Amino acid sequence: NATDKQIIQMMLDRFDVVAMGQNLKERAAEIGYSPKEVVNVASLVEKEVKRDEDRAPAAGVIYNRLRRGQPLELDSTATYAAQEFGRATLLQDREVESEYNTFKHTGLPPTPIDSPGEAAIHAALFPTKHSFIFFITVNDCTNETVFTETLAEFNRAVARRRADNPTSC
Repeated sequence: NATDKQIIQMMLDRFDVVAMGQNLKERAAEIGYSPKEVVNVASLVEKEVKRDEDRAPAAGVIYNRLRRGQPLELDSTATYAAQEFGRATLLQDREVESEYNTFKHTGLPPTPIDSPGEAAIHAALFPTKHSFIFFITVNDCTNETVFTETLAEFNRAVARRRADNPTSC
């Protein structure tokens, strides 16, 4: 019987508990980002990967690209910018002019694109250190994600996704 306002307050209270439990402000400073930026990264991780073991490596890719000044080029931001939810990204989505479209703009989107869960926040605070700059989910049934260092490796993973991804699970 809660009102909309009460539900939002409960969500904010829960976020505060999670953020304090993970020392969001202190840990964000340790890794060189603001708490807002870390939550933004966590929202991208939440939207991009499904398996817990892929969250920290995905966060690592995002931070690697940010440090290099490369566009993040995340499908989740393109569909968010196009306001097309629940479907695969189309090439035309990547052309939408929006601050949220990380194919068009470098850096993080202006705000989170999803409500990150505790696991995604943890991954954004404790990203895996590696040299990967690409990732792709190659199987929508198992949610297997492949991480790569080069565009050639990434393109092979894309080909694998196209060839091996089942049409239904």
